[in-house]
Amino acid sequence: MVMELEELTLEVKKVDDSLTRLEQKIANLQQEKIKLEDRKNLLVSQIESLHELRSMQDKASDWETMTFPWSQILLTTLNSVFKIESFRPLQLPCINALMSKRDVMLIMPTGGGKSLCYQLPAVISGGFALVISPLVSLMEDQLMSVKRLGINCAMINSSSPQAHVKKVHSSMIDKSDRSLKLVYVTPEKIAKSKVFMSKLDKAYGLGRLSIIVIDEVHCASQWGHDFRPDYKVLGILKRQFPNSPLLGLTATATSKVFSDCKNILNLRSCLIFKASYNRPNLFYEVHNKISSQKEQVDTMIQLINSRFKDQSGIVYCFSQKDAEQVSIALQTGSISATCYHGGMDAGDRTKAHTEWYDGKIQVIVATVAFGMGIDKSNVRFIMHHSISKSMENYYQESGRAGRDGQPATCILYYKLADVFRQSTMSSKDFTSVANLYPMVQYCIDAVQCRRALIAKHFGETWKQSDCNEMCDTCKVKSRRSNDIVTEDVSNICLGFIEVLGNSSKRLTGHMLVDKWKSSSIASTQFSSGNKPGIDKLERVLSHCLLTNILKESFHYTSYNTISYIVPDKKAAAVKTGKMTVNIERLNRFPLYDSSSSVIQSTSSPATSGQSKVKPSTSSSSSSLYTPASSIKQSSTSTPVATTPVTTKPVTTTPVTTKPVINKSASTTSMHLSVSKPLLTPVTPIINSSLSTKPSANTPKTSKPLRSKEAGVRKRKRASMSKTFFADSDDDIDDFETPKKSNVLSLRKRKDKGKGRLSFPASVSDDVICIDSDSD
Repeated sequence: MVMELEELTLEVKKVDDSLTRLEQKIANLQQEKIKLEDRKNLLVSQIESLHELRSMQDKASDWETMTFPWSQILLTTLNSVFKIESFRPLQLPCINALMSKRDVMLIMPTGGGKSLCYQLPAVISGGFALVISPLVSLMEDQLMSVKRLGINCAMINSSSPQAHVKKVHSSMIDKSDRSLKLVYVTPEKIAKSKVFMSKLDKAYGLGRLSIIVIDEVHCASQWGHDFRPDYKVLGILKRQFPNSPLLGLTATATSKVFSDCKNILNLRSCLIFKASYNRPNLFYEVHNKISSQKEQVDTMIQLINSRFKDQSGIVYCFSQKDAEQVSIALQTGSISATCYHGGMDAGDRTKAHTEWYDGKIQVIVATVAFGMGIDKSNVRFIMHHSISKSMENYYQESGRAGRDGQPATCILYYKLADVFRQSTMSSKDFTSVANLYPMVQYCIDAVQCRRALIAKHFGETWKQSDCNEMCDTCKVKSRRSNDIVTEDVSNICLGFIEVLGNSSKRLTGHMLVDKWKSSSIASTQFSSGNKPGIDKLERVLSHCLLTNILKESFHYTSYNTISYIVPDKKAAAVKTGKMTVNIERLNRFPLYDSSSSVIQSTSSPATSGQSKVKPSTSSSSSSLYTPASSIKQSSTSTPVATTPVTTKPVTTTPVTTKPVINKSASTTSMHLSVSKPLLTPVTPIINSSLSTKPSANTPKTSKPLRSKEAGVRKRKRASMSKTFFADSDDDIDDFETPKKSNVLSLRKRKDKGKGRLSFPASVSDDVICIDSDSD
C-alpha cells in the first residue's frame, strides 16, 4: 500500500514536471508567435510603403516641365538671386508641386540641394515660408547662407531678444511689407508658444503663409534616428493651415520611418520624390581605433597633417568631454581647431561655427549637436572619433563632406568599447539599440562594399560600378583576389559561452574578452603563439551580438548604466555543435589579428578543414527616378580613383589558427573588418607630449591634457624602419588613465620583458595590424 502510494506520488510529480515543461514551451511559442506577427505586420507595412513610393515616383516626371505660369520667373530668379544656372535632379518637380499647392515629401541625400526647393518658391511668392528645424546650428547655418544672397530672413529661438521677436511677429502679419521671405523656428516654438501660433494664424488668414517646411522630418518618427517628441505636435499644422502646402525634407528615411511621418503630419495624400542615396565623390574608410586616447589622437594629427593639410574638416566625438580633449590635442599638433557642443554658450557656438565656415579654423571638433544641415561646400574630410549611434546618423554626418561634388574622405574609427558606450546611453530605448547594430555591421564587414551596406539599409541596391573603388573594401578587392575565404570561429564563440557559464560574476564585453584568453578552451584550441589577439576577439564578439549568440543585458545604477554580456537564444546551438559560426574575409587578406605583426601581401592556399573559398558575387541593381534629359544639372560628381602608394613591402610571417570543424552543423556567417588606413600610411607620434596650454579658441571648461609618454624611449633608427621600445605595462587608455600600450606593431621580447614597436618609415598599401594581445 505504501509502495503504491509512493509510486503514484512519483508519477504525479513526473506529470507535473512534464506539464511545467509543456507550459513553458507553450509560453515560448506564444512569445514567438507575437514576434512573428509583429514582423509580418512590419513587412506588410513596408511592402505597402514601397508600392506607394514606387507609384508616386512614376508621377514625378509630370512635374518636371517648364510650362507652368511661374516657370519663367523661376528660371530668372534662380539665375539672378541664387546665382545658379540650372536645376539639380528632383528640384524642379518639387518646386512645381509646391507652387501648385501640393504637399510633398522629399528624400534627398545631403548636398543634393533640398534647401533651394523651398527658398526659391518663397522668394517669388507674396508671403513667407515657415521653416521648422530641430537644431539652432542648422538654422544659423541656413541664415548665413541666405543672407549672403540678400534674402530677408529671420530666426526665432529661446535665446532671441524680445525686441527681435516682436519685430519678426510684426513683419509676419504686415501685408504691405513683402520683404520677409523665410522664418526659421524650432518645433518647440510650435508646441509651446501660443503667441507665435496666434501670429501664424493671422498671417495665414492674410495669405502670407506661403509654404510650411519641416526640415529633418524623420525626427517625427520614433523609429527615426533622431526622434524629437515635439515633432509629433507638428500634425496640427496641416489641420490648422490646410491651404498652405507642406514640404517634408530628409536625407535619411527608411520606408517604415517615412510611413510613420506621413501619418504623424496628417499627410493623407502627398507627392513623394526620392533621390538615390549614393554620394559617388565620397571615399568611405573604417580604421581600427587605438585604445590609448593620446596615441589615437596623435594618429589623427599625423593623418590630417599629411593627407588633409590646410583642408577643411569635421571631427565628430561621442561626448562633450571627448570633443574638448580632442580639440585641445589637435591644436597642440599645429592644427587650427575649435570645439562645438551643446554645453557651450550660444555665442561661443555661433563664433566657432562662423570661424570654421569662413575658413579661419581648419577643423571643428563637435558632438552630434553640430550635425544636420551644415552647409559648407568645401569640407574635404569627416572623421568619426567614435562609432555613430545609427546608420542614418552616420550617413548624415559623413554627408557634410564634399557638397561641392569634389572628392572627399569619410573615416570612422571603430572599437567595440565605443559600441557599449553608445548602447548604454540609449539602453532604455529599444529602437535606439536596434539602430546601433547595423552601424556595427558596417564597421566590421571586410567583404561587402561600404556603399552596398549603406544602400541595403535604406532599401536600395547598388552595383559595384556605383562605388568605383571609392571605399576601402573595394579598393582592396581591386588589388587582390576577389575570392572570399570562410573561416570557422566556433571555438572562439564556444569559449565566450564557456567563460560566461563558469563565471560567478556578470561580465562586461571587455572582461569577457580578457577572461577568454585565460580560459581552458583558449589553451586547448590554440597554441601560445597562435592565440587570437584583442582585435580579432572583439570582432568575433561583435558578430555574436549581431547574430543572437550573445546579447547585452543592461544594469542600472544611481550613476550610470552598465552593459553586461549574456548568452542569447542561439548560444545553446553553438554549445551543442548544432551551429557553426563562420566569418568571411577576402582571400589573401587575413583577419586583423593582434598575434600577427603585419598583414601579409600573399598567402598560401587554404588548407582543408581550416577555411573554404567561394567566388564573390556582385549585387543586382534597381533603377531610381531620373529627371528628363532636358533639365540640366548644376553640378556633377565624378568619382576619382585614389592613386595607390607604392613602397617596399614589409616581410611578414604567416599566422595559423585551429578552428573547430562541424560538418553537420548549421552555419552563421559574417564579414569581418580588418581595416587600418588603406591608402595612406600613418605613423603614430610616439614620442611627442601634448602641451597643456590651451589656445585662444579653447573653451574655458576644457581640462588640460596630461603630458605622458607612456614610458616610451627612443632607440635606434634602422634604414628602413623606425624602432621604439616601450614597457609593456605602461600605456595610456585615455588622457588621464594609465593602461597597456597598443600601437601599430608590438612584438613581445621574452629576454627583456619589453615590447618593441616597429613600423616602416615607408609602408606599402598592405594593412598594418597590432602584434600584441594587450588591450
